[in-house]
Amino acid sequence: MTELFGAIALPKTGVDDLQDTFEVFNFIAYTNADKFQQDMWLTYEQDHTELVAKLDQLLASDQRILDTLQDHGGLQRRMEELLIAVYKYVKYLGLEQSLEAKFL
Repeated sequence: MTELFGAIALPKTGVDDLQDTFEVFNFIAYTNADKFQQDMWLTYEQDHTELVAKLDQLLASDQRILDTLQDHGGLQRRMEELLIAVYKYVKYLGLEQSLEAKFL
């Protein structure tokens, strides 16, 4: 192969071919790196948006769980009060009535 350099045609050497190959490789690598960085940024933005959405869902779930626990806490307190009342009533019956009445 020959390359025109001005008006003189110079023969192309193996070093020139190698240099051209490296220049093409560097150009392709640069464009691929730029595309890679753009893809990474786009992926980062999508992941960030998805993460924020998931965190919002967790926040809503946490609030529902806290509300449920507080309600069960009230239920637990009412159950304890009921058990205490039943215990006191059974104890009262034990003082006033016979064994048969206690059993029933």
